[in-house]
Amino acid sequence: MVNEYGRWDWPQFRSYVDATVAMQIVAMKPPAPHNNADGYMWRWSKKGNFNIADTFGALSQASNNPADDKWNWAWKFIGPQRIRHFIWLVLKERLLTNGERQRRGFTEIDICSLCGSSRESIIHAIRDCHWARTVWLKVLPHTMVNRFFTSSMSDWMIDNLSNAFRIDYVDWDWPTCFGILCWKIWKAHNSVVFEGVSTGSEAIVVQGQGWAKQVKDSSMKPGRRAAAFPMQVYWQPPTLGWIKLNVDGAVNPLNGVAAAGGVLRSTNGSWLAGFAHNLGICSVTNAKLWGLLDGL
Repeated sequence: MVNEYGRWDWPQFRSYVDATVAMQIVAMKPPAPHNNADGYMWRWSKKGNFNIADTFGALSQASNNPADDKWNWAWKFIGPQRIRHFIWLVLKERLLTNGERQRRGFTEIDICSLCGSSRESIIHAIRDCHWARTVWLKVLPHTMVNRFFTSSMSDWMIDNLSNAFRIDYVDWDWPTCFGILCWKIWKAHNSVVFEGVSTGSEAIVVQGQGWAKQVKDSSMKPGRRAAAFPMQVYWQPPTLGWIKLNVDGAVNPLNGVAAAGGVLRSTNGSWLAGFAHNLGICSVTNAKLWGLLDGL
């Protein structure tokens, strides 16, 4: 799959994947012959090796419902108030889906307007509809897919808001990202039905993860918030005889396409070289890492 220059050999696989998948592949670093071969890691062990004690502890914690009062998890949600209110409406089963609108006598049709194959309940609109599933499948670990799509709505909400699935990401907290994605799926669903405007699943994922990262970055424990003070940011030259590399990466929130770039300067700030690189579809963190790798 890699050519003699160490790059992806597109003719071998580009006819087997769609454009979105291809953009995600191109944003990954191709395997190099001097690197170690890929291996297996056990996610519930700190060292990556299977052991009964760690696995039993993880499964025991995941199987216990963290709280009997589901409302606590709605108000403990860390994120925008509008999404906290949305979660409360979901738990109260008060979203105006076609199923609920029929129950209230507003319409005679309770079928989902997007897939046209099932009754549009709340859980169908934000999880089980084929369109919603494409969003969730982009962020879920493969080991969690079966359990994620089989629980009841109440259990599903509580498990995710309490992170009983133990889904961990560096840049954002799963309960926050989950709540945001539920809200964005519902908003996008309504945009299609009432405005005829469609939003791609990849864009929803990128926007949701970016929002969740902002929430995590802005959340600080009470008593540890640093005092705000103005600070001028400017370029600082390297030590005499050295060259300084500055890099950055960015992601378009509308389509998830990323790019990276950088500049090399001498001690006196003179331009030595620069570069820019279109990456494909990846996170902001990966884009910045690509910028560092390309610069080095």
